[in-house]
Amino acid sequence: MSFILGEFMLRFKSIDLKYLRNYNVEYFNLWYLFKNSKS
Repeated sequence: MSFILGEFMLRFKSIDLKYLRNYNVEYFNLWYLFKNSKS
């Protein structure tokens, strides 16, 4: 799990800030749903 999270954060940081600002809500919503479905 930590490996996946680490790689995700690495890619997340590499995304351009302007692109990130438009899509961060969708990314965090997907992560939230994934986290809840796992637990």
